[in-house]
Amino acid sequence: MGMNILQYNVLDGCQDEERLAGLDSWITSQPYDVIGFNELNGWIQSKLASYALRWGYGYSYVYETHRSKYYVGLVSKFPIEIISRTEEPFHHGLLHVKVNDVHFLITHLCPSDSLKRERETEYIAGIVRSITEPLLVMGDLNTLSPHDEPFYMECGIAHTLAQEDRLRKKFMHGGMINYKPMQILLDAGLSDAGHHSGQERELPFQYSVPTSVNQDHMHAACLRLDYVLVNESLRKRGPAASIVRDAHVDGLSDHYPIRCEWS
Repeated sequence: MGMNILQYNVLDGCQDEERLAGLDSWITSQPYDVIGFNELNGWIQSKLASYALRWGYGYSYVYETHRSKYYVGLVSKFPIEIISRTEEPFHHGLLHVKVNDVHFLITHLCPSDSLKRERETEYIAGIVRSITEPLLVMGDLNTLSPHDEPFYMECGIAHTLAQEDRLRKKFMHGGMINYKPMQILLDAGLSDAGHHSGQERELPFQYSVPTSVNQDHMHAACLRLDYVLVNESLRKRGPAASIVRDAHVDGLSDHYPIRCEWS
């Protein structure tokens, strides 16, 4: 069965009235079957369920973690089966659900330390290797991809990141960009549905931060931090992902959303 999905980090739960109204209006006009969220701060289950119905989604779930206020969740036009909810070893959490025949691993990885993200991705890789059914991992992974290394080299991103302690800790290790968190996921058999061969030159770079709302100095350059990764079983269905960048979403969050569709 084909699906059209979206992943969106909505910056502290879009708690100010203007951004929330904009998010409400935008999602209502969208065609997605499933929308995964990061940073559902302040969104308890009843609130998400209420908005989901306004948007045309009969099913919803928010993972109200204990260790982090940065909740993950989703709305869906199809029933949601909760497989697992995991806090340790995650900075925020990992929500594993199944919609139709597809496993969704929705997460928001550590925003401050690439070595901690290595531990998080090792945990995810273990789940990925144990499942042969269609599966995807999506979220704000806060990590850089080796697929994008040509673009980052061309724009001298390592020099930019090395200028500030927090940026170095977030993205670098041993004086170099730490691509290992993403490489762990790729080595587990996942494919990056949003990577387009040659995109660093022939196509505009698919960065997901910053936006005009940028409130995070860690978004120090054009970076791709938001991903949809798919296993071999789902890859056979031809998923194609791209960052959504337009005037409307430019003012809703400090991240652009990423969409993915397959037949």
